[in-house]
Amino acid sequence: MPLYEMIIICRLGETQAMSNLMKEIVVSVYQEGGVIRRFVNLGDRIARKNMRTNDKSYHNLVRYISVEMDINPKSRQSTEKIVRNHPETVNVLCHILKEKDYYKNMMDKESWRNFLIEKDIEDYKEGTTNILADGLDLSTNVSDNKLINEKYLSEKLDENKMI
Repeated sequence: MPLYEMIIICRLGETQAMSNLMKEIVVSVYQEGGVIRRFVNLGDRIARKNMRTNDKSYHNLVRYISVEMDINPKSRQSTEKIVRNHPETVNVLCHILKEKDYYKNMMDKESWRNFLIEKDIEDYKEGTTNILADGLDLSTNVSDNKLINEKYLSEKLDENKMI
C-alpha cells in the first residue's frame, strides 16, 4: 500500500468537532484495511483569502492538519470524500509521500544527515563490489585479480580528484 499524506485545512472551532473529524478519519482508514502513521497539527494560520466551508460560512483563520497513512488508492478516495463532507473541513489536499520524504519528516537534521551518509557509503560499497566482481575472472590467478583491483581503485581515485 502506498503512503499518502493528507493535508486538511479546517476552520478554527471547538475541540469536540475536531476530535470527531479525527475519529471519522481513523475509523474510515481502519475499516478499509489501512494504517495511520501519524497526525500532526501544523498550526493555525491566517488564510491568504477567505475560505468557505460546506455550510457556506467564510473563515480567515484556519488550522492545518497533516495525516500520514498507508492505504490503497480506492480507500483513499473514500476517506477523502468523508473528510470533504465534514462540516469543519475547508479544503483537503492529498498526495503520495515518498519514503525519503517520510524519513526526513521523522528525523531531526543531524540524524537525517547521518542517515544519508550511511546510505551513500552502503551504495558505494555495493557498487564497487559489483564492478569488482565483473572485472574479476575466475580463470586467472590471484596476482592478476590484485592488479585489476588496484587498477580499478586508482581509476576511481583519479575520477574523484577531477570532481
